[in-house]
Amino acid sequence: MRKQYINFLKFVSILFVILIHLLSKAWNTTAVNSSTFKVLTFIDILFLVCVPIFVMCSGAIFLNRNDSIKKILFKYILKIYLIFIAFNSLYKIADIIMYQDQVINIKLVFNILKESILLKNIYHLWYLKVVIAVYLTTPLLKALIKIKYKHIDFVILALLLIIFKGLPIFIKSSSFITFNSLFGFTIYYFLGYLLDKYRSKKLIYYLIPLSIVSYGYSYITTINDSIITGSGSVKFLQYQSFNIMIISILFFALASYYRNIFEKDRIKKYLEFEAKYNFNIYLLHGFVIGLLSYLKVINLYDYHFVPIIFLYLIYVYVLSFICGFMLKSITDKFRNIIKKSIM
Repeated sequence: MRKQYINFLKFVSILFVILIHLLSKAWNTTAVNSSTFKVLTFIDILFLVCVPIFVMCSGAIFLNRNDSIKKILFKYILKIYLIFIAFNSLYKIADIIMYQDQVINIKLVFNILKESILLKNIYHLWYLKVVIAVYLTTPLLKALIKIKYKHIDFVILALLLIIFKGLPIFIKSSSFITFNSLFGFTIYYFLGYLLDKYRSKKLIYYLIPLSIVSYGYSYITTINDSIITGSGSVKFLQYQSFNIMIISILFFALASYYRNIFEKDRIKKYLEFEAKYNFNIYLLHGFVIGLLSYLKVINLYDYHFVPIIFLYLIYVYVLSFICGFMLKSITDKFRNIIKKSIM
């Protein structure tokens, strides 16, 4: 059974993902010397832990299980790939209908499907490519973990840091950059396993001041670079940067260390319920945000009154949850029909 602190982290992360997507357009179009831009930047840095935490949660789950390579390939990776093709195609079609002056025809649908098969993503679905990449590393990481050496876990972490943090300094080819942008998340994947296995209060004490410094560094450099370039700069806000990594590790380490809090019956009951729909919420929240924006229910370009973003969050989360519930009901019924027809 999944540990409840993992469900809690996934719940928080999906809220953060929605918030990032709600403020991204305003962040990119607001004057960089305005107080609104500075507040949005301050908020955005905190929310950036969402993707690292999602990946760490996967590491804590999958690197602690004894799944066969066949199961990893066909039950998990193939499933994610098919979901990517379906939803990426739907998002592209929805984008054309709402924002582009094009006629939907068979040729266009075929091209969209072709691009999706080739993993050319739209919007937030790039994360599914990251999931596929880190899942592919699972057999190798599990084989290394089984090596009988006292410090093997930290040797593996050191190797991952050398490969994905050291080599990019010397290798500048576009193909390696693309490889690193996906497989580089393997560091987070393995960190999830480590932080689940080793619960250390001392580590948290070290991470708190480091995270404060990292947060301040991220904020100051982003504001300064944005003013210099004249537009929102993400140069210091990369998911794989050390400053974001330190803040993300603190979030995960705190939840892991105080995991017993989330095992209380009332909290556990809600977390288990929400966990059933978390992935569907991720898949569908982009449609919800796009539709609410298209219907002018929300304005993604104006956050002069910044707290309104949290009201938008409630709208989007509730509607995405309802849609996720409906999607799960439909897929469950479809799955049962297939099982009965096979039997």
